[in-house]
Amino acid sequence: MTPTQNERPIDAPRRTRTAIVLAVGIGVLVGLLMHANVAFQLAPVLLAQIACFAAAIVVPAGLCMLATNRYPLIALGFAAGVALAIVAVHVATRGIGNLWTEPLAQCALIFVIVSCPALLSTGICAVWKREKKSTP
Repeated sequence: MTPTQNERPIDAPRRTRTAIVLAVGIGVLVGLLMHANVAFQLAPVLLAQIACFAAAIVVPAGLCMLATNRYPLIALGFAAGVALAIVAVHVATRGIGNLWTEPLAQCALIFVIVSCPALLSTGICAVWKREKKSTP
């Protein structure tokens, strides 16, 4: 006899941790795509920025459906993945140079820019999930 959904314990912390790790991983991939587009001129830079902006909205909102709580951490994990990937590849290819503060400033600026739409989308998703739970 197999247990039904009501008899099985739901592993909410594991789902939330998985969503945060996936957000960081997908963020790193988006950051690598952004840097590759700028370095190799695969497409216009504006097109890559629009794709990153769309990913910053869609990916955290989609991962909020998997998570059960801590929605802002998903958005911040995605933004951190994008920022760290771009800065790490930039430092690896061009070096730090004389100003060691330049990579830190670049990382902070990218993090703030990407986290704004990501936090907005996860906030809307969190409100939607709360509304969905409260309606009978």
